[in-house]
Amino acid sequence: MWFFKKKKDTLQEELIKKIKEEDLDMSGLFSNINNRSKIEALYKELCKLCHPDLYEKEPYMRELAQELFTKIQKNKNDYNALLKLKETIIDTLINK
Repeated sequence: MWFFKKKKDTLQEELIKKIKEEDLDMSGLFSNINNRSKIEALYKELCKLCHPDLYEKEPYMRELAQELFTKIQKNKNDYNALLKLKETIIDTLINK
């Protein structure tokens, strides 16, 4: 009589099993998709407002713009964070 050992699952197969067993939360998925155009428009607007190249002749303002620009890049997909950054940009760069 022959006995075969069950082959061990690879890491990828184990992950696939775990994913299939978990319940999906679809509540936040579509809200993010619907707001995508708003997020992209706000992101582009903020990039134009505080691009460091706009402040070439003012080193201090250029540093501020560079810091804000990197924060915008990091929060590219977070609408609320981009709104807060917009307020900061208006206060620091535009209404100097």
